[in-house]
Amino acid sequence: MSHERSPRGLVEESPQLVLVVDDSEDLREMIVALLEDYGFQTAAAANGAEAVVLLSRGLRPALILLDLMMPVMDGWETLKWLKTQRELSAIPVVIVSAGPDRPASAAYFVQKPFDCDALIEILRSCAAAVVTAG
Repeated sequence: MSHERSPRGLVEESPQLVLVVDDSEDLREMIVALLEDYGFQTAAAANGAEAVVLLSRGLRPALILLDLMMPVMDGWETLKWLKTQRELSAIPVVIVSAGPDRPASAAYFVQKPFDCDALIEILRSCAAAVVTAG
């Protein structure tokens, strides 16, 4: 997993907040560091239940990176919950999972192990869509 360490101007005006939800602490920390290198602000959760708590308390990320296979509350349950929340249902979700199953509702899917540059390109595309829609 290689990536350039210099930001590429991904976030031009104000940093966008990305919520990273993954049960692997090492991977979660690596993704957070990568995103921060590219100018994103980040928040992190170890499972869907932690993400729900953060979102219920008012966290409003521009994007969510979500693992599907996690203990406590998996990504499938988290996706279902997000779709029931009017204020949150429009937040783009990038699925990052070791499994091959891509949810039908997932516009963005990255299979683990992934190339960091490929993940950044997907986030770039996603961020552009958020800016355009906003």
